[in-house]
Amino acid sequence: MKILKITIIIFLTFQTYMFSQNKNNNLSSDKKFLLNLITDDVIKFVDEKNEDVFKFNYLNLVDIKFDSIGAFPPLYNISLYKFNTKKNKISISSNDIKIVYNSSSCDDYFIAVDEFNKIYRLKGFSSNDFLFMLNDIQKNTYKRYKIIDIIKSFEELTNEIEFKCIYKSLINFDLNQDCLKSCSVGKPSHLSR
Repeated sequence: MKILKITIIIFLTFQTYMFSQNKNNNLSSDKKFLLNLITDDVIKFVDEKNEDVFKFNYLNLVDIKFDSIGAFPPLYNISLYKFNTKKNKISISSNDIKIVYNSSSCDDYFIAVDEFNKIYRLKGFSSNDFLFMLNDIQKNTYKRYKIIDIIKSFEELTNEIEFKCIYKSLINFDLNQDCLKSCSVGKPSHLSR
């Protein structure tokens, strides 16, 4: 039973990751970030009756602002970004649509973007792509790095993400750790910023 449970968790995580990467490879990283926030139910587009009205072409009407945390060592070619639901802005150029935020346990969402515009969800989302990112780093660099060295270099960039905890939790299938907690569990708040 435990093996079946682990297999299902791995399968669902992989499917979510593949879905998030294949939505539209021509999208810019900011639109992919936005799409991940929508997919994770962090934000919703609603009409005047508060009914969900999102359509894919709405992405062209939306402008998202997020913070650049910095780049991981140049060898990795990965940049880290943060979106805070209270500080950063999402605006839509339509008077008929409002944006509703759904975040109560935390407000910070982190992604990493590699040189191929591939997105890795690292914190705040219902899924975490850290192991996929480590795997891609190992595949796309000419030199093999120790996992612990990669994690240390990430920790030098920011202390807002517990990379060691994420790594250990994912490889041990201990998915109830705080470092893997999703922010989107909660009640809707912050209507129409």
